[in-house]
Amino acid sequence: MFDSLNPRLQGIPAVIFSNMKPLPPEGLRALVSFLRRTDRDQVAQAGAVFALVRLAPDKPEVMAAIQEFLSRPLDSNSRVGALNALGTPGVNDTHLIAMVISSLDDADHGVRLTAIRALTRMGPNALPQAQVRLQQLAEDHTQPADIRAAAKEALRVAGSASH
Repeated sequence: MFDSLNPRLQGIPAVIFSNMKPLPPEGLRALVSFLRRTDRDQVAQAGAVFALVRLAPDKPEVMAAIQEFLSRPLDSNSRVGALNALGTPGVNDTHLIAMVISSLDDADHGVRLTAIRALTRMGPNALPQAQVRLQQLAEDHTQPADIRAAAKEALRVAGSASH
């Protein structure tokens, strides 16, 4: 299905694999290989990010494939999907956290909002690294109200986590 021309079918194996515990090694290899391809549907690949983050967040080859995917030019929907996938406490990779933080500067409002929410869900490892940029967003009156409110909430969560 990863080779299908139909984008919806490309996403099905990631859903199936995300429900397998333990994930067989060949499933991990297939997900990583799919994520590294540049000729596949990016939204389906964001689904693979979701599966990989939940099933193998400690594997260096998984983190490298996700970093490679996020470094590509992605449309807003794909970037939002990948950021949502990364919004989990299991993501501790400093490079991935930095990539989510860099999304706080994205031109797309939805990407910025999703990055703030992902960092909040990532928790105590991510929020302190984003604190300066979150403070800037919270105080920037050129930002939409929901961006400012989400940044303030993330800062509140960061403050309560540090006490």
